[in-house]
Amino acid sequence: MVKCGDSAGTGMIDRKISGTGIADIVGGLIILLPFFGLMSDGAYDLVPNTLTVAVPNSSGCAQ
Repeated sequence: MVKCGDSAGTGMIDRKISGTGIADIVGGLIILLPFFGLMSDGAYDLVPNTLTVAVPNSSGCAQ
């Protein structure tokens, strides 16, 4: 979290589907139960090179 004056923002790291997520998709085509695995964190890999921080404009911040 970033705070500047009264403005606050949050960070977000991009993610992509992992090998486990692909296996859940393939298994879900055969049996519907594996599709629930796509809702878990293990179905995705984080992309550590990408970080986005959005902070609203604040004229009260000191530079």
